[in-house]
Amino acid sequence: MASLTITLNDGTSMPAVAYGLYLVAQDEAKACVAAAVRAGYRHFDGAAFYDNEAAVAPSLPADAFYTTKIWTTDRTFDDAVASVRRSRAEIGRTIDLALVHWPVPGHHLEMYRALVHCRDELKIVRRVGLSNYTPEDYEELERAGALAGAPPCVNQIEVSPFLYRKSCVDYFQSRGIVVQAFKPLQRGAALEHPVVLDVAAAAGKTAAQVLVRWGIQKGLWTGR
Repeated sequence: MASLTITLNDGTSMPAVAYGLYLVAQDEAKACVAAAVRAGYRHFDGAAFYDNEAAVAPSLPADAFYTTKIWTTDRTFDDAVASVRRSRAEIGRTIDLALVHWPVPGHHLEMYRALVHCRDELKIVRRVGLSNYTPEDYEELERAGALAGAPPCVNQIEVSPFLYRKSCVDYFQSRGIVVQAFKPLQRGAALEHPVVLDVAAAAGKTAAQVLVRWGIQKGLWTGR
């Protein structure tokens, strides 16, 4: 999995398949991440809201790519910066990618500007991006001038064969923004779908491999 990469609009690349850390308990995080590393994962998708970053950190290898997100309660510029600082301290190194977790109405412009500040001025994150943004949310950032010289690398939205938001995916990909498909396995529910099982049997693969491959073939970064 480490050999599968996606090129970002800043010219750098990141592993195309991420291990999602949502709902990973603090007392299980170290072992879960260590097992994921042994399985070949080198991208870990976290967030301040998951409340497990300090527990995850000890098992992250030096070559791992780490994503964090600022939560909806960190809606002022200062609070968003403080959230990134906390994530940086808990992970113990520069954050590879920081996202605005949700486009909070009336606040997400300042939240995005805070991420850019963390990248350009504080140097505690390397890249910035979005999560759960629609084209309308993105255009609000655009109209406000928040994207001038600071385009997001990524927009993380729910996409799967069962929720193929093609127009949204096409919109962001046409602007050079990588789309991450979160919940590609529908939190396990899709693994028992008869069509998925039929395709997996015909291809000689597991249901999970089929679902992840579907996303990769559509140019999606997959995780969680």
